[in-house]
Amino acid sequence: MRDIYLFVSLVLTAMLLRYGLMEWVYTDDVYFYAFSETLSDERIGKLLKTRKEWAWLGFALTPFFYALKIFLASACLYCGLFFANVKSSFATLFSISLRAEYLFLLPIAMRLLWFTVIQTDYALSEISSFPPFSLRNLLGSETDEAWVVYPMRVVNLFELAYIFTLAASIAHHFQTGFLRALKLVTVSYGLGLLLWIIFVAFLLINQS
Repeated sequence: MRDIYLFVSLVLTAMLLRYGLMEWVYTDDVYFYAFSETLSDERIGKLLKTRKEWAWLGFALTPFFYALKIFLASACLYCGLFFANVKSSFATLFSISLRAEYLFLLPIAMRLLWFTVIQTDYALSEISSFPPFSLRNLLGSETDEAWVVYPMRVVNLFELAYIFTLAASIAHHFQTGFLRALKLVTVSYGLGLLLWIIFVAFLLINQS
């Protein structure tokens, strides 16, 4: 029952942050400035109208998105522990993944706070590249190809923090060493994440 409350809290917080970003960060002025050189004002207006009309769909899909994301992370961990001969239940791993998922609310909250309080004059590209804790920000990239940018943005500080949090939780729950737990998480969840990155990159290449 506690996990249900945590999941509802996660979804509601994510939806509130998403609403804040839509209302106060991704404003109409930002889009007009970003596309004014390539699209007419009328065309931009129509795109913004369509965006607002379909905004409800993003909110409606939020619970399903998090349920699927946590389920897949739990499945990766379950497979890793199974092959490592560590007895575990899927419900336990789902609970661990659920709690760790709260970490990913931090970059959303940071983006909202930064562009509403600290940097109030910004461009659309600056929002997309924030927060600056990814491999793309660290190494830089001369290309804007989506299939190159996406993997470099996925590898970020929060993803590493998520992996370490999973490892710490597994080490505590299963009474095993942290380094062993970290290895299990890296091999299981890390492999799942790598396959996901390859899958998305493949789709982006076909769209380009």
